[in-house]
Amino acid sequence: MALLFFLVNRQQKKTSPCNPFFFFLIPPTPYSNLYITMPAAGASSGLSRTIYNTIFRKNSVFVTTIFVSAIGFNMGFDTVTNKVWDDMNKGKQWKDIKDKYEQ
Repeated sequence: MALLFFLVNRQQKKTSPCNPFFFFLIPPTPYSNLYITMPAAGASSGLSRTIYNTIFRKNSVFVTTIFVSAIGFNMGFDTVTNKVWDDMNKGKQWKDIKDKYEQ
């Protein structure tokens, strides 16, 4: 789900004051008439609504999804990097040459 921000007029409801350019560095001024808001609920697609309803709606499911994803990514990353390392160092590792030295 992509986070889209829109610049809207100051008078619109449910807005948060924020300077649209470098909002994390410059505090909002009283003369700023630009605010950043999320898109309206009706503007969301079916896919984003499904993702929200299945993952982001409950905190317990969201946290579980994060942990399961992190563990899965860790296992996959380790497998791929070990395979690449073994292919690049074929014949140089102990598991490849131990038959020559063991009796």
